[in-house]
Amino acid sequence: MAHPGVDGEPHAATGELRLEGATLALDAVGGELTGRLFAALPRGSVVRVYGMLSDEACRIEGAPLVFEDKRLEGFTMYQWLRTTSLFRQLRTMRKVQGLLGDVLQTKVRARFGLDQCDDALAAVREGTSDGKVLLVPDRLL
Repeated sequence: MAHPGVDGEPHAATGELRLEGATLALDAVGGELTGRLFAALPRGSVVRVYGMLSDEACRIEGAPLVFEDKRLEGFTMYQWLRTTSLFRQLRTMRKVQGLLGDVLQTKVRARFGLDQCDDALAAVREGTSDGKVLLVPDRLL
């Protein structure tokens, strides 16, 4: 099963995804995708789950945990805020703000008013690789 946004070439013989050179995968989906990311990463890698968009439990094989030194971690901003000093929080926010116009820029493909829900859904079904599709109040169009 293909997952949009997962880069890498499936192995020719097995069809398994391989993410050579990557040591961290960020997973907002959970479910089956967590296991595919976990299997695709090399020895010593980490899959950090920060969302459960699939509404399914993360599914991984146990062998990579034991024999390949891989880790599965959870992340939530609430925990980070509780365990990080105010100084570090401010320093991190300043760094992120500097990335907003460049590295963290979000491409928006289309904006639709609230009365255009059907059109917005049709645009999303066409795909989102060309940018986000936003549903916004009419006054912000």
